[in-house]
Amino acid sequence: MTVIISSDTKLATNILSKTPAAYCLTIGDCKYYGSTGNVRKRFYTHRSKLRNNIHESTRMQSHWNSMDTPEFKMTVIGTGTAEECKATEDLLLEQHHGLDSCLNSKKAKDKLSDETKAKVSASLMGKKHSAEHKAKIGAANKGRRSMKCWGKPKDSDVWVEFPSRTAAAKHVGGYQSDVSKVIKGKQKTCKGWVFTGTEPDNLMLLARG
Repeated sequence: MTVIISSDTKLATNILSKTPAAYCLTIGDCKYYGSTGNVRKRFYTHRSKLRNNIHESTRMQSHWNSMDTPEFKMTVIGTGTAEECKATEDLLLEQHHGLDSCLNSKKAKDKLSDETKAKVSASLMGKKHSAEHKAKIGAANKGRRSMKCWGKPKDSDVWVEFPSRTAAAKHVGGYQSDVSKVIKGKQKTCKGWVFTGTEPDNLMLLARG
């Protein structure tokens, strides 16, 4: 079953109301992974909190607030028992947590064994729907590569190369979302630093962060 729900969608009362599922929220170029026993309720909870600026995930709320026209899409990656869906969520967090494109602030609580990973992969890649599930997992995995960027204090000529926007934000004591805003031209500086996603042409000195 493939279900993709846009944030402006109005769900019928019986749509996925009691369906345990692992899901992915896509907000702009970033993603958030979770699991729930009630997709419909979780969908409306995420949407309401984001729109009212009260979401407990500060990273997701900050990213949402930074968008000119904020919206998200909720993709149901897999359904099953609550335990199976939680294991799927944990596997996705092991794969994605710490990347620029991942909005989850917490890691998986328990590291999955190879046996559990194999079972989860098998359930997601079942023979009957292998092409369908591969497409869903591929969509969830899109954007996993960390994005290199360059930054410098606004009054300096020395550029610093960072392996990711997260690393840049950590270096200057700011937020990854603010570094992204500077790179996209939506904000002038982050903690007194300017950033670019393209390697500067006129480097006087390049230090590695």
